[in-house]
Amino acid sequence: MSKKRIIIQKKDIKSTCWSDAAKELNLGELIPVAGSPMYMPFVLLKYTFTGRLPNAIMFRYLNDYKSLLRTVLRTLTDLTTILIARITGVSVFWICHNVNKESESYHPQLTKLRRKTLKNNSKKIFVLDQLLIEPAIRMLNIGKNNIAVTNFGKVDTFNSSQNKHDSDNAEQTIARIQNWDLYKNRASNNSLTGLWIGSPSGKLLFGLKILAQILEKQKNSKPRLAFVVIGPIGEWLKKVDYNTYVTICNDNACFLIDKQVEIPPHKWSDLCDFIWKPSSDWSVNLTIYNSAVAKLPVIGFTETFFGQFITHYGLGIAINPKPFIAENLIEKIKNWSPNKASLFIEQNTWQKGAKKIFDAL
Repeated sequence: MSKKRIIIQKKDIKSTCWSDAAKELNLGELIPVAGSPMYMPFVLLKYTFTGRLPNAIMFRYLNDYKSLLRTVLRTLTDLTTILIARITGVSVFWICHNVNKESESYHPQLTKLRRKTLKNNSKKIFVLDQLLIEPAIRMLNIGKNNIAVTNFGKVDTFNSSQNKHDSDNAEQTIARIQNWDLYKNRASNNSLTGLWIGSPSGKLLFGLKILAQILEKQKNSKPRLAFVVIGPIGEWLKKVDYNTYVTICNDNACFLIDKQVEIPPHKWSDLCDFIWKPSSDWSVNLTIYNSAVAKLPVIGFTETFFGQFITHYGLGIAINPKPFIAENLIEKIKNWSPNKASLFIEQNTWQKGAKKIFDAL
């Protein structure tokens, strides 16, 4: 029997982990496509003409670009990939990372066309947890038979592309934070520190705005929450929300490290008491898994899917940000148990996720 083969959009930590797990379990080849997603039709043609026709090609993110020309080209290459797949008998899969919308969409009509075409031509549409099945049925207007579930897993090491310099940067960053006066005195101040790690992204602005509002509301109050914000967000945040940028930069209860620093999750507990990464979209992000590895509660908001998810699995605390009362959250964080987080990591592995992908063939 010939080896099963799936081509998957974008080479990143997620697709690489699924690929390694598939190899480990001898499920077949899961081949991430490096570089631009506009390479997809050419990669499919290459495998077709070299006698290595894949069983499926898997789409993931449908984010577009500020440039209309690039977005039009992306639309054409997506449609061409689907056409080639139909002609050659290759199944189309779609991992719908964000059920309700794309993280970035500058030309919504073209994004809508791409989502609709992909939805109508996908053999299976994957969501990243069983709790997303019903929302996907409703929001995408598809039948339950069209949906499959996969999952992420534990990531607690540096990427293979990283070197000792990256590890040194992580240790230096940890030392800087631990030398921060507010961090050193948090026990005597009865305060807790939250960690936000990320990159510039429209969907992450939601959590940063609330973080800045909390800093403004609790000035000169005790106990209080402090925050460590890590990521190259300064110039981006200054453009998209100047007031939030000013607060995060200037408030003495916030420590901003305005650059990319890779810190393995098992080190997070050296920096903070909880993870601040609330989301308003219908998705499961890798930060949730990393928080569980770190055995730290992640904070979300009630009336969001994110809040529902972390409450259901016991991975954190869902709060109502209006009105926000720091004392209430501090008490809940101190009483939170990591037992369910450990169970979540045991039950959700890259091997399990990879098997679900190949089971859909």
